Parts: sequence; C-alpha cells; structure tokens
Amino acid sequence: MVLDGCTGGGGHSPAIQGQAVGGNVGINQGNLDPDFTITTVDGKTVSLSQLTSDKPTVLYFFATWCPNCVRDFVAIKDIYPQYADKVNFLAVDLDSKENASQIVNYKQRMGLPNIDFAPSDRKILADYNVVYTTTKFFIGKDGTILNKGVGGVDENTWHQIFKSMSQ
Repeated sequence: MVLDGCTGGGGHSPAIQGQAVGGNVGINQGNLDPDFTITTVDGKTVSLSQLTSDKPTVLYFFATWCPNCVRDFVAIKDIYPQYADKVNFLAVDLDSKENASQIVNYKQRMGLPNIDFAPSDRKILADYNVVYTTTKFFIGKDGTILNKGVGGVDENTWHQIFKSMSQ
C-alpha cells in the first residue's frame, strides 16, 4: 500500500506495521479491535462491535481539510457502492474543531451516501492511537484487525481491499 497521511502540521507518516497478537484487544494486526459507540452525523448510534458482527468494517479517520482524504473518498465514491452490502465503512473525524454540519456538508459534497461519518471522539482517537488523517483499520466480522495503514489509496487498491474483505 502506498501511504501518505496528513497531520495538522502537514507532516507525513510511513505505513503502520503491527505485530499480530491474537485474542488481545489492541490496535495491531490480529488483535481484537477496541470497541466503541458513536453517534453519526446522521443521528444513528452505532457501535463498532455491532458493525463488525454484521460484516467486515473499514474504520477510517479523516478531516475535511485533508487533501489525501479527498483523494481517498474520490477513489471510493464509485467503488464502495459495489461492496456496501458486504463491507461497512465508518469515517470518524480526526479534527475535534470540525462540527457535525461541516461533516454533513463534506459528506454531501463528496457524494458518499453509503458511508457513515461521525464527529471526532478523543477516546476513540486515543484508543486507536490516531495522529494522522487517512489512518484506516480493516476489521473482520469477528472483530479482529485484519490490517491497518495510513495514507492515500488509489481506486485499484480500494477495489482490492473491498474485494478481499468481502470474501
């Protein structure tokens, strides 16, 4: 995966690699994901365990000002609808200064009706050690972190990700 994340200071981060530690709650590949409950900008209350009990889930951290996030969502826009019935997608804002109406406008502007967006939550950001936008976790139906990374992803890679998660 080619990865390049945004921070508030415009820095970049290499890919995040983790050592698998099966059965333990944590943020590395093979860990059980730290569960949380959040209210989306559309007013739905969702928990990660609820999402993953239904189907695999992409947990994506973004900000409306992040150019790499825009590129990711442009790439996802035409691909995700093909997988929306097989893979959940939850986008959580990294920037606590952005309010729900800004996020709703962003979601509408990007044309992403099938993706749940939620405002920032300090505990979730801390639990997932998120410091860069475009941080993403790919979580299986059993709540196990299948993979994770940070940075922009092109259309072909998103297609491969969704396809492998939906099998």
